[in-house]
Amino acid sequence: MSPVAFLLDPRSYDERPQRVQLIETHISWVFLTDRYAYKLKKPVAFEFLDFTTLAARRAACEAEVRLNRRLAEGVYLGVVPITAHDSGQLSWGEGGRAIDWVVKMRRLPEHRTLEHLIGSGELRESEIKELASTLANFYTQAAPLTIKPLDYRAALERHVARNFAELQGAAHGLDADQVRRIHGAQRRLLRLAPQLLDNRVCDGRIVEGHGDLRPEHIYIERRPLIIDCVEFSHELRVLDVADELCFLAMECHRLHAAAVGQRILEAYTDASGDVVPPVLLNFYKCYRACVRAKVAVLREDQLDARQRQPAHALAQEYLTLADEYARQLGPPLLVVVRGLMGTGKSTLAERLAEGLGSELLSTDVVRRELYPAAPAGLSYGAGPYCAEDRRQVYQAMLTKAEQLLAHGMSVVLDGTFLFADLRTQAVQIARRNAAVPLIVHCQCPPDLAAQRIADRLASGPGRSDARPDLQAAQRVEQEGDPPGLPVLNVDTTHSVGSLLETVLQRLAQQPCLRGAAVSLESTCR
Repeated sequence: MSPVAFLLDPRSYDERPQRVQLIETHISWVFLTDRYAYKLKKPVAFEFLDFTTLAARRAACEAEVRLNRRLAEGVYLGVVPITAHDSGQLSWGEGGRAIDWVVKMRRLPEHRTLEHLIGSGELRESEIKELASTLANFYTQAAPLTIKPLDYRAALERHVARNFAELQGAAHGLDADQVRRIHGAQRRLLRLAPQLLDNRVCDGRIVEGHGDLRPEHIYIERRPLIIDCVEFSHELRVLDVADELCFLAMECHRLHAAAVGQRILEAYTDASGDVVPPVLLNFYKCYRACVRAKVAVLREDQLDARQRQPAHALAQEYLTLADEYARQLGPPLLVVVRGLMGTGKSTLAERLAEGLGSELLSTDVVRRELYPAAPAGLSYGAGPYCAEDRRQVYQAMLTKAEQLLAHGMSVVLDGTFLFADLRTQAVQIARRNAAVPLIVHCQCPPDLAAQRIADRLASGPGRSDARPDLQAAQRVEQEGDPPGLPVLNVDTTHSVGSLLETVLQRLAQQPCLRGAAVSLESTCR
């Protein structure tokens, strides 16, 4: 007999329930009797946990009881072993060999969850106040954790990247453009407003919290009880208080009760004096909606084809909510990275697109798509390098850029942009789509550019069409910048990393990207 079969059998329990109800998540089975709940960890592994060994499952059970008693006193009764006997029979820790461990809890009434109370319209004002007070007290009394701002940001960036990887690679298909747009908005804020997050660390707002603060985990009895914290990862419990409360606010929004989440945020602000910039609140809500979409995708992968639709629909619901928050994280960007061949523009463009989570469009790639049969080694002005065909390449790239901007995606353009009217057109496209434009002009000494081209040719064929004769012709044709264009000149003799920071700092100075200006002033000393 397996532990699951044992726990499903009413005869396994001293209380002899009429039936046992099973609830399944992506990491646990929960067995409900009349009076108790028994949670058994699944022997699964994901990038954020590993329950494949008995020792790991036991440790997780013990951590679950210890950590959840912080906000659910009297609910978590202990950890109980399931033991196997030589006869093959299983029992509750009566001799034999422990084959698994179970968390035993007092069963709480489902009709008293915050989720049910919101849905039924039974949630009273006094209960909202009591919950808000409980959470405010918990967080204001929590000891700030010692963590470096850079480490906090790095952890958050890892989580954002993992969410993106899971959602982008979802086996059963999500809206790929929507996933990229959401990820790009999150990356944009992380790279352009790091001080928002650094200030949270320096102000002592990073604590060991609950980690999974959702309405279904909150019960309103004589006092609020909050169960099911993230016991399996200390890293996922190390979070900004605002992040945790935004998790709850996002879930309340999904249940069409945004006012409840807002009241709780306001109660915390009143109790703590912690005023969180609105742009950061939207970032955390967006991030948490992505977490829940990822969990739904993981659950979907565990189900057979007939059962997948609800999980898939839930993942899409969370993505739609994340998209709504993402659109409040600042406008998209259109960054033109230009310069003569060999100036390092393509390298910088690639790093910039990667750092900002932006779409990258390159004239070299577009040219090959438009003229796949063009032979290599053509002279400047011949074939796809004639004036008319070069214009066509740029028009195709700018048309694609406008389509992406119209869908809220940031775009990095990689091309020489020799002619001033093309740069002007790019800026006009950005402004027409409420995007922030910037032209980054890459410059370096001619001999260095020539050496870079020679080195690239020596390394074999690649995506670039650069050749010394083309670079010389470009130098003759290049036009100056018209007045009024947002131009940043960069010296590419410096490292790519320093150039990237220079561009990001310039972008961060745009008023519409600064969020609450006061929040970007450092409080770190």
